[in-house]
Amino acid sequence: MTKPRRIIVLALLCTLAIATPAAAAPATIDTLPRASGLDAGHGAVVWSRHDDAAKAYRLVVRRNGVNTVPPIDPSPDAFDADVGSNSRGEPAVVYSRCASYKDDRGPRDKCDLYILSLNTGAEREIRNANTSASESNPTLWRGKLAWIAERKGVQAQGVPPLADCSGLAQVQAPSGSARPRLQHPQLEALLARAIEEIELAGNRLAEIVGYSAGSGDSTEIRLVSLRSTSAHRIAFQNIGENNQLYTGLSFSSRKLAWLRGCFENPGCAGSGAYRFGLSTRRYERASHSSTPAGQGRATRRTHRS
Repeated sequence: MTKPRRIIVLALLCTLAIATPAAAAPATIDTLPRASGLDAGHGAVVWSRHDDAAKAYRLVVRRNGVNTVPPIDPSPDAFDADVGSNSRGEPAVVYSRCASYKDDRGPRDKCDLYILSLNTGAEREIRNANTSASESNPTLWRGKLAWIAERKGVQAQGVPPLADCSGLAQVQAPSGSARPRLQHPQLEALLARAIEEIELAGNRLAEIVGYSAGSGDSTEIRLVSLRSTSAHRIAFQNIGENNQLYTGLSFSSRKLAWLRGCFENPGCAGSGAYRFGLSTRRYERASHSSTPAGQGRATRRTHRS
């Protein structure tokens, strides 16, 4: 069920386009032979471009209207890159490199985190975050780093171990010396099949979480407070034959935005961009900003797709 952000964000669109402020119309910035993830921030856009000669993906960075390929090693899989800034406010990209890669929809294994300075072009391993487990899907915000750690054989009292890995979200500054602390109770992590995607902004961590139960699979979006570690569900949907998904978490202008779609049918009912007001607590479809798509405020009711 798990589809990492690096695969699905552009799985249905292989021409990258952005809206220019002057014309407010899409402008093609690259044409890709294969699907890639995409992230933007701090005046930069990053994505992965497959290099047929190298049979691997190159990281591409667009700044000041120019696309460049940093002089770093390619990756067998598309980079799970996220743009942010370090503790000095300098733009940087974080991503993972793995010892082994399976197929496009399968999990990576034995991954470690890396950070690339967009000012100097220097890449370094984030050693204080990496462990013997597998760390991936990082997100960076003003020197604070969050990522997903895969744990095999994790077990809580009274709960049998999962057959596959349990995703545990962790947060820490890249330059810190202390080991990261878990942001979720162990029992909650065991009940979740996987934390599929995360996005960090300030003291908020947005998550897309997948669940597997006897009645079938489901997925939800939830917002976690890093101060209290409390979590609030924002959106929920059951996964059916169309393989429904959420993806593309993004914070902007006091809102959390994401995309809803289907792997098997790109035009399935309810597909599109959605957003949640962090102050207003209102859930609405982005293309119809005046008409909330949810029912009431999220503090009272969760929107079910």
